[in-house]
Amino acid sequence: TKQPPLYITGIQVDNKELPIDSKESPLRQSITYTHKIKLNHDQSTLSIDFAALSFISPQMNEYAYKMEGLDNVWTYLKTNRKAYFTELSPGNYTFKVKASNSSGMWNEKETTLQIEILPPFWASKAAYIVYIIGGMLLIVVLIRHYHKAISEKNKRRIEQIEHEKENELYKNKIDFFT
Repeated sequence: TKQPPLYITGIQVDNKELPIDSKESPLRQSITYTHKIKLNHDQSTLSIDFAALSFISPQMNEYAYKMEGLDNVWTYLKTNRKAYFTELSPGNYTFKVKASNSSGMWNEKETTLQIEILPPFWASKAAYIVYIIGGMLLIVVLIRHYHKAISEKNKRRIEQIEHEKENELYKNKIDFFT
């Protein structure tokens, strides 16, 4: 009747185990003691290993997992102790896993891992702010260019009207004197 403790034992990104405490690794300690990790947008294909520490009949242990933020339905596994996720979108996810002992009693205490997939730099909040500012500047430049073009057009039209008036006045003077 004893419920086996359940641990996340490994995480692989693009089929490579994440190294611990290296510059490019999001792990600062073993994945067993980690409750939250941040991954870059190009690290969105991952697999997670887990194991229940029940030594009576480990082949009889069953597992269930779900990735909140992706799906909210439990996926049940008979013997496999690995969950695969491919091309996760940027965002926040919570991986939850639970296990049953060899008697089929489920441990309702779930083991969780918070996963944050960061967006690429061109889709980050700072990039959107730059896009908005750039768009606003472009609109301002276009409006100024439009007003300048209209002003130049009106100026040429006024000069043309003045020139026509001068020609008309000159013609009237000539007609008057003749």
